[in-house]
Amino acid sequence: MKARAGTIVFETGGWPVGCARSSPRETPSPESTAMPDLSVPLQVPRQRTHTPLLHPATRRWDIGPIDEPDIVGMPLLQRHLDAHPGALRDVHILYVNHAISDALMVARAFHRLGATLTNVLVPYHGVGGTTEEAMYRSFSALGTTYLPSHPHPSQFGVVMRAQIRQAVGEAADKARRQNRRWMIVEDGGYAFPLLHDDPVLRPLLGSCLGSVEHTTRGRWNYEYLEVDEEPSTPRTLGRPAVTISGSALKTAHEAGFVAQALLDETHFLLRRDHQFLRHRKAVVIGYGRVGKALAHEMTTVNAEVTVVDPVAPDDLPAGLRAGTLVEAIADGAFLVFGATGTSSFTREALTAFLQRSRNSMLYLASASSKAVEFADLIGLLEQATGNTALAGELAGDQATVTVQSDPSLGIRYHIRWADGDAKQIVLLGDGYPVIFYPADTHGAPNRAMDPVMTQLFLAAVGLASASDPQLPPRVHDLDLLRTLPQAQLPAAWTSLLDEEDMLAQWCALNDIDWPTYRNAVGFTPRGTRANT
Repeated sequence: MKARAGTIVFETGGWPVGCARSSPRETPSPESTAMPDLSVPLQVPRQRTHTPLLHPATRRWDIGPIDEPDIVGMPLLQRHLDAHPGALRDVHILYVNHAISDALMVARAFHRLGATLTNVLVPYHGVGGTTEEAMYRSFSALGTTYLPSHPHPSQFGVVMRAQIRQAVGEAADKARRQNRRWMIVEDGGYAFPLLHDDPVLRPLLGSCLGSVEHTTRGRWNYEYLEVDEEPSTPRTLGRPAVTISGSALKTAHEAGFVAQALLDETHFLLRRDHQFLRHRKAVVIGYGRVGKALAHEMTTVNAEVTVVDPVAPDDLPAGLRAGTLVEAIADGAFLVFGATGTSSFTREALTAFLQRSRNSMLYLASASSKAVEFADLIGLLEQATGNTALAGELAGDQATVTVQSDPSLGIRYHIRWADGDAKQIVLLGDGYPVIFYPADTHGAPNRAMDPVMTQLFLAAVGLASASDPQLPPRVHDLDLLRTLPQAQLPAAWTSLLDEEDMLAQWCALNDIDWPTYRNAVGFTPRGTRANT
């Protein structure tokens, strides 16, 4: 087994799995990956290594055949895929995703419309295995695929920037050599901001059609210069971007399924440590779309839930109460979920646990993307491991901090006082989103995510066929797309904007009564057609 040009290569006696099966000799060399006018060498992060465990013809229940572009568990995506044959035949897509089944189905849909792909798989899984290998091999059957080694959360941003930098250069170069246009589709706002900010990549911006983004955090990274930090300084874009974040469908439909999956995976990780949540005290920081659904979901297991959000309503539903993070921690919180998209656990909360809480264990879980929710806390604890003065300051008396890693669970920080007392802080999933951390997870089910991922797919198909000179270089959400003249609207965007019809189709495909579901999730359409 050996790495080549930043990809994982399995020695299978045939073509290297790290490049597109249709072009086994196109694995890019470092020289061909870098565009001729890029004067700074592109650095490739260390890649995840595997021992081949699967036969190439393996068929799995979660993704179908690993080397065929079947659409599994997403009939709505299949329906819209069939409606746009050949729509991407001259397009190369850089696809940054979470390496789960629903993202693979979208990649396969792009491929079946004629697109070629460069894939970057975000390294959230703590432990590899047959599922990760199957995902890697399946993406690799569609194009060059990068899977960085799982980094310590403090290094996540550095690793991803290096990997994205490499992948952008490779994607732009491949598009040039194949005489294709190229664009970005991503989940988390990695590539498009770097394409603007990195002086080495910036010359490639003019050849990029634009980008399509999935998440609120990604949208913030597009609209503000503070990447993965508190947004404050507006960014000026050089190319258009489309986001499905905040769409009426995504807002109403997605959060409940995501919250259920978050809690499922948290239960799984807690069980690995012989722990439980039922009847214990929990905190949700952030009462946005996901935080609200997550807080409600935790009440179903009889957890005592405190919501920490300055704009949380006074009349919270039964089973929830509002409070401050410091007081909730001091009052004995057992589990804290961060759901803000920014670093949410404060130094004051840490000292409240160490100096005031009667609990000896505190579990932390991220409900948002990347490793941002507990970034400040991780920095403090890592610094304290080599600084007894800081450890004592945080603990309120002479103490030491040591760290222990368990890839199947997360990172455990041991705080020990000179008198023999001890406490632990367990960062479930290393501080990454717990929904993606366990080795065999795919997050929320494909059937549940079908309409959201179909929106992402249609947004990309539409951007590839939109009238480029008339689409301003800014972030376009669905409400803004609705202001476009009807004649300018691509067919894919006509379907994208009819959110009520799309969700009604999903209900019919899953034997759910549409009026009942619409009322249950509070779906409110925002209009279906562009202005004439």
